Amino acid sequence: QGLEQEGEAGAQPLAEAMRAATGSSLASAVFKGSGELMDKLVVPYVGKDLSGPELEEQVDKWATYGIMEPDCAEGIKTGAKNLAAVRGRTFIILGAGSELGPLPLFLRAGATVVAVATRKADRWKR
Repeated sequence: QGLEQEGEAGAQPLAEAMRAATGSSLASAVFKGSGELMDKLVVPYVGKDLSGPELEEQVDKWATYGIMEPDCAEGIKTGAKNLAAVRGRTFIILGAGSELGPLPLFLRAGATVVAVATRKADRWKR
Protein backbone atom coordinates (compact mmCIF):
# COMPACT_ATOMS: atom_id res chain seq x y z
CA GLN A 1 0.00 0.00 0.00
CA GLY A 2 2.82 2.43 0.83
CA LEU A 3 5.01 1.75 -2.24
CA GLU A 4 5.63 4.68 -4.53
CA GLN A 5 7.01 5.08 -8.02
CA GLU A 6 9.16 8.11 -8.65
CA GLY A 7 9.32 9.50 -12.15
CA GLU A 8 9.79 12.76 -14.01
CA ALA A 9 6.44 14.04 -12.71
CA GLY A 10 7.33 13.22 -9.10
CA ALA A 11 6.25 10.46 -6.75
CA GLN A 12 2.90 8.69 -6.92
CA PRO A 13 1.43 5.53 -5.38
CA LEU A 14 2.73 2.46 -7.24
CA ALA A 15 -0.78 1.08 -7.90
CA GLU A 16 -1.75 4.39 -9.52
CA ALA A 17 1.42 4.45 -11.63
CA MET A 18 0.77 0.88 -12.81
CA ARG A 19 -2.81 1.77 -13.88
CA ALA A 20 -1.63 4.90 -15.71
CA ALA A 21 1.28 3.26 -17.55
CA THR A 22 0.85 3.39 -21.31
CA GLY A 23 4.17 1.86 -22.26
CA SER A 24 7.12 0.28 -20.64
CA SER A 25 10.24 2.13 -19.63
CA LEU A 26 11.97 -1.13 -18.83
CA ALA A 27 14.69 -2.42 -21.07
CA SER A 28 16.78 -5.56 -21.19
CA ALA A 29 19.93 -6.75 -22.87
CA VAL A 30 21.83 -10.02 -23.08
CA PHE A 31 25.60 -10.14 -22.71
CA LYS A 32 27.58 -13.30 -23.33
CA GLY A 33 30.87 -13.51 -21.49
CA SER A 34 34.02 -14.88 -23.04
CA GLY A 35 36.46 -14.68 -20.14
CA GLU A 36 38.05 -17.52 -18.29
CA LEU A 37 35.93 -19.05 -15.54
CA MET A 38 37.11 -18.61 -11.98
CA ASP A 39 37.97 -21.94 -10.36
CA LYS A 40 38.61 -20.67 -6.83
CA LEU A 41 37.55 -17.70 -4.75
CA VAL A 42 40.38 -15.20 -4.35
CA VAL A 43 40.06 -12.16 -2.10
CA PRO A 44 42.69 -9.41 -2.39
CA TYR A 45 43.75 -8.20 1.05
CA VAL A 46 46.72 -6.06 2.10
CA GLY A 47 48.71 -6.79 -1.04
CA LYS A 48 48.02 -10.55 -1.02
CA ASP A 49 45.48 -12.77 -2.76
CA LEU A 50 43.81 -14.92 -0.12
CA SER A 51 42.25 -18.28 -0.99
CA GLY A 52 41.79 -21.72 0.56
CA PRO A 53 42.85 -22.15 4.21
CA GLU A 54 44.43 -18.69 4.29
CA LEU A 55 41.11 -17.09 3.32
CA GLU A 56 39.23 -19.20 5.87
CA GLU A 57 41.61 -18.12 8.62
CA GLN A 58 41.24 -14.45 7.69
CA VAL A 59 37.42 -14.43 7.57
CA ASP A 60 37.40 -16.18 10.96
CA LYS A 61 39.61 -13.36 12.31
CA TRP A 62 37.27 -10.75 10.84
CA ALA A 63 34.31 -12.47 12.51
CA THR A 64 36.17 -12.64 15.84
CA TYR A 65 37.07 -8.93 15.62
CA GLY A 66 33.45 -8.03 14.79
CA ILE A 67 34.30 -6.78 11.30
CA MET A 68 31.77 -9.21 9.83
CA GLU A 69 29.03 -11.39 11.25
CA PRO A 70 30.03 -15.01 11.97
CA ASP A 71 27.37 -16.29 9.55
CA CYS A 72 28.90 -14.12 6.82
CA ALA A 73 32.30 -15.73 7.47
CA GLU A 74 30.70 -19.18 7.29
CA GLY A 75 28.96 -18.22 4.04
CA ILE A 76 32.24 -17.14 2.47
CA LYS A 77 33.98 -20.35 3.54
CA THR A 78 31.12 -22.52 2.28
CA GLY A 79 30.92 -20.61 -1.01
CA ALA A 80 34.66 -20.82 -1.54
CA LYS A 81 34.50 -24.62 -1.21
CA ASN A 82 31.50 -24.92 -3.55
CA LEU A 83 32.23 -22.31 -6.20
CA ALA A 84 31.44 -24.68 -9.07
CA ALA A 85 27.90 -25.15 -7.69
CA VAL A 86 26.81 -21.80 -9.19
CA ARG A 87 27.99 -22.69 -12.70
CA GLY A 88 25.01 -22.89 -15.05
CA ARG A 89 22.50 -21.76 -12.40
CA THR A 90 20.46 -18.57 -12.64
CA PHE A 91 20.48 -15.84 -9.97
CA ILE A 92 18.53 -12.60 -9.71
CA ILE A 93 20.63 -9.78 -8.27
CA LEU A 94 18.86 -6.60 -7.19
CA GLY A 95 21.09 -3.55 -7.14
CA ALA A 96 23.46 -5.24 -9.57
CA GLY A 97 25.48 -2.08 -10.10
CA SER A 98 26.39 -1.85 -6.43
CA GLU A 99 30.12 -1.41 -5.85
CA LEU A 100 30.22 -4.20 -3.24
CA GLY A 101 27.63 -6.42 -4.89
CA PRO A 102 28.24 -10.03 -5.95
CA LEU A 103 27.59 -9.57 -9.69
CA PRO A 104 31.21 -9.87 -10.94
CA LEU A 105 31.89 -12.95 -8.81
CA PHE A 106 28.75 -14.76 -9.96
CA LEU A 107 29.59 -14.02 -13.59
CA ARG A 108 33.21 -15.13 -13.24
CA ALA A 109 32.02 -18.34 -11.56
CA GLY A 110 29.89 -19.16 -14.62
CA ALA A 111 26.42 -18.29 -13.33
CA THR A 112 23.64 -16.84 -15.43
CA VAL A 113 22.53 -13.57 -13.86
CA VAL A 114 19.37 -11.53 -14.17
CA ALA A 115 20.76 -8.17 -13.12
CA VAL A 116 18.37 -5.48 -11.94
CA ALA A 117 20.12 -2.12 -11.79
CA THR A 118 19.40 1.56 -11.42
CA ARG A 119 17.97 3.62 -14.22
CA LYS A 120 21.02 5.91 -14.05
CA ALA A 121 22.88 5.05 -17.25
CA ASP A 122 26.27 6.32 -16.04
CA ARG A 123 26.35 3.46 -13.51
CA TRP A 124 25.79 0.75 -16.15
CA LYS A 125 29.32 1.11 -17.51
CA ARG A 126 30.80 -0.86 -14.62
